[in-house]
Amino acid sequence: DVSLFHEHSTLIEKEGGLIPLHENFRSREAILNAVNAVCAPLFAEKGLPYESLIAKREFADAPGPFIHLLFHCSEEKVKAEEAVQFDALQIAQFLKDLAGNPQFNLTVEREGKKVLRPPRWEDVALLFRGKTHIETYLSIFRQSGIPYKAITGTLLFEAPEIRILLRLLKALANPG
Repeated sequence: DVSLFHEHSTLIEKEGGLIPLHENFRSREAILNAVNAVCAPLFAEKGLPYESLIAKREFADAPGPFIHLLFHCSEEKVKAEEAVQFDALQIAQFLKDLAGNPQFNLTVEREGKKVLRPPRWEDVALLFRGKTHIETYLSIFRQSGIPYKAITGTLLFEAPEIRILLRLLKALANPG
């Protein structure tokens, strides 16, 4: 819910200042354009301001796509576990189509030269919002013959280094 984002932004601004982070040095323009295309209408729908993300770093040319959307549309109400299973099957099929496919070549450096090569399993990372359904994904990956390494840790804002950083930022914002 974007209104929660706006609510927190307003609170942060009142407590010491909001630092705009719309300039992005880590993501390709195509990814930021997709984020903007999704987020701008969501904010507008709630009558909230949205500042588009801007790519500020130049990347070497590489074939796309950089974003692959998977859709799950149904007229009927679907149980959460069935939806997760469907999503996991879609991801598994995409990963099988991706691995070794020159259509998705990556630019890598080899012996000081940039060369193109097909993606390998170890080039892929999947990030999950939580651990609730992770076992469903792993089970389907096993059944599909997809090698994986699952690294589950703490939630981002529960990680010790993030908590220390947040305390530091609070102290800097309000030293008295």
